[in-house]
Amino acid sequence: MSEHEAMGEHNLPWVYRPLEHDDWGWIRDSAGFLAACAWAGEEFTKTHDEHRRDGTDPYGKYAAFIVDAVNNHARLTRENEALTKVLQATQGRVMNANIDLGSGHTKARVSRTMQGIIEFVDGALASLKEPAR
Repeated sequence: MSEHEAMGEHNLPWVYRPLEHDDWGWIRDSAGFLAACAWAGEEFTKTHDEHRRDGTDPYGKYAAFIVDAVNNHARLTRENEALTKVLQATQGRVMNANIDLGSGHTKARVSRTMQGIIEFVDGALASLKEPAR
């Protein structure tokens, strides 16, 4: 997906509160249409009145995260696919390694290290397959 394509029905890139009258958490597409609203499900360190007085947006960090994720979706997908390939290749090399481990303590330590690498790669591959939350 290029920067000129769309995310759903909204054109990229998305922008956080580009218009003067935009409310907290508002995100617009490149055509100026409202594309999303970011809202938080947490307690604020300031009251809404304090945010108004200070000119800050309590949902700003969430909106910025959404904008960054949407605008970089294609790059993140490519990087995810490349990382998956590297992890799969690493897993294959570790699983098929023909290493003379010697005996005793060294053999046990190397075996534990290799098992740790395999478990890490398995976990990383599993996390790459999970949908974003």
